Amino acid sequence: MQFGRGMWMRGVVAACGLAAVLFVAPGVRRAAADEKGAAAGGAAAQAAPSVIGAWEYGEDRTAPEHRRDPRERPPLGKIFKVSLDGATYVVEHARMGTTYVCRVAPDGAESVQQDGATTRTTYGSFDAGVLTLKERVARERGGQISSSETEFRLTPTAEGLLVRMLFTEPVRIERTALYRATADIPAPTPAKADLTSLAWLEGRFTVSGSGRGGKPMEMEEHWGPAGGGAMLGTARTVADGRMTSFEFLRIVERNGGLVYVAQPNGGTAVEFVLTEISATRALFENPRHDYPKRIVYERLPASKDGRDGLRTEISDTDGARANAVAYTRAQPRATSDE
Repeated sequence: MQFGRGMWMRGVVAACGLAAVLFVAPGVRRAAADEKGAAAGGAAAQAAPSVIGAWEYGEDRTAPEHRRDPRERPPLGKIFKVSLDGATYVVEHARMGTTYVCRVAPDGAESVQQDGATTRTTYGSFDAGVLTLKERVARERGGQISSSETEFRLTPTAEGLLVRMLFTEPVRIERTALYRATADIPAPTPAKADLTSLAWLEGRFTVSGSGRGGKPMEMEEHWGPAGGGAMLGTARTVADGRMTSFEFLRIVERNGGLVYVAQPNGGTAVEFVLTEISATRALFENPRHDYPKRIVYERLPASKDGRDGLRTEISDTDGARANAVAYTRAQPRATSDE
């Protein structure tokens, strides 16, 4: 499954004082970063140990009188992170495909980020274990300036981290949500299986179409035969004659089950445990990962030419943000006796 096509929580960072490309790493890497930040923070880290960490949306706690569309985005997105840089709190959260890095200095100093016609100002405070982040955004369009102001209040509780969002301009919107620490999310229950259950996955599968600007694009996924307790796979996307992403894949036998290991663009390996298996479908899960949390492989029936297909899908645990691709088994490549 190709995550390198922008589905692996990759985004342009709109940081308070910097701009870069951020790769939001898996939960294990997040935890290590949190420990490093907490150590750097010294006494400040000890003052609020329950605020620091990676947090995942749990449930809506908005009061009935303030509830709007239940499909609205949680206050700080599906997942966000709080860390320490010295005595400064750093909050990273994603919005509309962009990851924002906002800093709350101990003296309440403002951080200003200019991005074209948009000026983003963030500041806040930490008091009695509660972290408050405030954000002002001003945009110039056609000679007119529009502005908005949002406050986020992060309060540790016995259940997790309670986040209250108050959007005051140009209209008042209030939302409250409970987030859970990523490390506290239960691991999935493995299904018993070996690689013989996935013999149908062996082969080369392709799909062609049009990419951006109508340019030709082809996606390919190839799985070799099982051997030595593992199946090895590769995936790539070629757009307009140029490879735009690739991935190293493997499925390994471990403790009586199967583990799917993905390395998008050759990066850090992320593991997903097999939780469901049938004659034509396999589900791998990692609820502690940011995105995706579920990976599905499904064998498609043979077409008139006798070739079967492969359907892959990535999504959140609840099936949200699903992205699916349907492949056809490729014809064997021609060989030459020369």
